[in-house]
Amino acid sequence: MANSAAKATPSEVAIVGVGLSGLTFARQLAKAGLFVKVFDKVRRPGGRTSTGGLDRDLSFDHGCKRFSADAPGFMSEVDAWVEAGVVSVWEGRLVECRQGGFTEK
Repeated sequence: MANSAAKATPSEVAIVGVGLSGLTFARQLAKAGLFVKVFDKVRRPGGRTSTGGLDRDLSFDHGCKRFSADAPGFMSEVDAWVEAGVVSVWEGRLVECRQGGFTEK
């Protein structure tokens, strides 16, 4: 008996994780005509590249401060993100948090 499931082409895909990789993969699958739904435990996209904060005057990066795009395929994705206003040139400042306050890096 042939396994018909192995020959099936999915039309819907679920991706867990709205970080850089998850969003890039979701976009590529959507471009290929699949219906893609992404899930994550946080409220906004970006994963470790996102910025959070305690209030409007104090924000911080969760992990990755910046990234570079060298591969042509990824560069085109980043260009689309810039055009959509999702990413921009990072112009933040680096500080070190220690007891007693912040120190410029």
